[in-house]
Amino acid sequence: FGIDLKIDESAILYVAEKGENQKTGARALVSVWENILTGFQFELPGSHFKELVVNDELCRMPKDALLNMLKRSPFLDYIESFKREFGIELEFGEAVEAYVEKYAEDNKMEVSAALKQLLRGASTLNYMNIKGKFEVTVEMLEDNNYFNNLFTTWYQEQQVAPAPAAAAG
Repeated sequence: FGIDLKIDESAILYVAEKGENQKTGARALVSVWENILTGFQFELPGSHFKELVVNDELCRMPKDALLNMLKRSPFLDYIESFKREFGIELEFGEAVEAYVEKYAEDNKMEVSAALKQLLRGASTLNYMNIKGKFEVTVEMLEDNNYFNNLFTTWYQEQQVAPAPAAAAG
């Protein structure tokens, strides 16, 4: 692809440690490298990038590193993918972004992974026929069961709602 790959010693040590933990020999090393580099393989060819420097930081958080390189926000990436899948445009304010970033830091995970974890129940919005924009708040993220409870309440209301009258014919 015309991209020089430079692997820092810290990346080699990171991969060796991860591979050793899998206890499957050399196959583990291949698997770890694939998990780290797959996103770059699909996103960097055809771009202006001529070099990829792989270090332990990139190895720990490859998706965030890739999004950063591409000048794409993990928040916008999540919003776009959620909208493609469910047709709902999530909105995040600054407080939500700060909460997610702190959550990711505290849990030693990528921001993109933190978004998936914190919003794992948000797909239920699709079943509730939510359309257009939906504003996510910090309170929603703080409550692990927020989206499940929202769906349960909505579902119960649907069961109680009177059925539409049958058309006379």
